[in-house]
Amino acid sequence: MLCSGMFIRSMAQAEAPLNLSLDEAISMGSKYNTSLKNAAIDVKLADQKVREIMSSGFPQLNGSGSLNDYIKSPISLIPAQIFGGPPGTYQEVSFVPKYGLSGGVSASQLVFNGSYFLGVKASKEYAEFIKVQQEKTKYDVERDITKAYLTVLSTQETQAILQETTNRIDTQLYNVKEIYKQGLVEKLDVDRLKLVQSQLQQQLTQLKAAIVVLKSVLNLQMGVDVNKSLNLTTSLDELNKMFSLERYANAAFDVNNKIEVRVLSKGLELQKLAVKANQMGYYPSLVAFGTYQLNGQNNDFKFPKYYKTAIVGLQLSVPIFDGFAKDAKIKQSKLTLEQVENTKANVQNALTMAYLNANNNLSNAKNQLEINKQTLELAELVYTTTKTKYDLGVGSSFELITADSDFKNAKIQFVISQYNLVNSIFDLKTAIGK
Repeated sequence: MLCSGMFIRSMAQAEAPLNLSLDEAISMGSKYNTSLKNAAIDVKLADQKVREIMSSGFPQLNGSGSLNDYIKSPISLIPAQIFGGPPGTYQEVSFVPKYGLSGGVSASQLVFNGSYFLGVKASKEYAEFIKVQQEKTKYDVERDITKAYLTVLSTQETQAILQETTNRIDTQLYNVKEIYKQGLVEKLDVDRLKLVQSQLQQQLTQLKAAIVVLKSVLNLQMGVDVNKSLNLTTSLDELNKMFSLERYANAAFDVNNKIEVRVLSKGLELQKLAVKANQMGYYPSLVAFGTYQLNGQNNDFKFPKYYKTAIVGLQLSVPIFDGFAKDAKIKQSKLTLEQVENTKANVQNALTMAYLNANNNLSNAKNQLEINKQTLELAELVYTTTKTKYDLGVGSSFELITADSDFKNAKIQFVISQYNLVNSIFDLKTAIGK
């Protein structure tokens, strides 16, 4: 029984909803989001790429060894007259012993190569480029999690309004049924409320299903199991304070501070280095080398004596003509550089337009919130007055249902305008680059 109880308790804990504030959701995403994990791996890969490129400039040391058994030794022909034979004839002679054994060590060191030194610099720039991309990925993940979190919150607020309205309609329907039994109202009043109740139930069912999907999207953005049950603890009001209008409305905008532009700027530097690297192809390269070998040869598998060989030297390679291959590569890299410059200019222009649109949308969202707030206050007043008249017996159920529906819709529109305002402030924050 004890084991069963512990098992049931552990299962209940495993299935308990995950309580998350927005900050906690972002923190979880920084740990588990797949894009961020891959971005971190990309940084490590870039560091190893730097090591790989730099390694070619370090001393290179290689060992070698061979064992040869000539089952059939090669034959050379020499004039037989050397051995006292008749002129014009040849004697078959083998100069290669049956067994040969050799071993050696060779070393080389790059002394000068313009492309190498530029390649090392480019690899380090590439590592920095990957780190900036990682920063952008982190920024994008935080944005996506915030958007998903905000969408779930606003949908839950709408669900709460519909549930509140459903509760009122259920109470009204119960009261009207009791009054109908006494013959004081028509059956039409009961049927109207039943219709409204059915419509509200359908809307609630659809919203509940939508919330499940939206929470799955949030789970996906965080990088956790999409079936994990969530309980969001940050409210819309708290998000309004977190993304306050005063904080971002007057913030300075500099397009060059945007992470997208910084990524392109790094890419531009890399492409400039690519042009220089191709130009370096015309420069000579110089390598120092050295070799030390031991060789043994004998017709028996015994090597009483080894012959030593040692050599050191310099190898100079000077490119003279390659059929204009380097020239074509240089021109290609310059054209690619021009494309990157054009892309950067276009992105800067698009980001500036996004900032202007974000400001405009924020202004509209703020005005719409004020209008919907006034509409909600008026709808609540109309509903209260209509409810009082109906309770006093001087109002119709149709008027009450209409007023209740208007009150419900005004509440939903107010929540939507709250969502739009927070979303617009967040879009402005993103457009500024904060």
